[in-house]
Amino acid sequence: MSKIQNIDSHIIADIAERIERLITNARTNVARAINITEVITKYEIGRIIVNVVQEGEERCNIRQTVIERCIRGLDRKTWRWMVGRNLEKMP
Repeated sequence: MSKIQNIDSHIIADIAERIERLITNARTNVARAINITEVITKYEIGRIIVNVVQEGEERCNIRQTVIERCIRGLDRKTWRWMVGRNLEKMP
């Protein structure tokens, strides 16, 4: 018998549990990193709009129109990621 065949089933179960924990932790870390990156990216997009289009003003009367015109230049995939349903929820 080889060494592998002599490994206790408890050891195999422990190895499987450790591997599963590693994969779960990695997925959690990736999701957290993506969320942080998305928040920072959307913040920067807003900052660009405020600084360039609104010239630093806190609110812009034509905000909706400006955003709609800006997103027309985006490809469909980027537009869906950036705006999603959020454009509809904007006051």
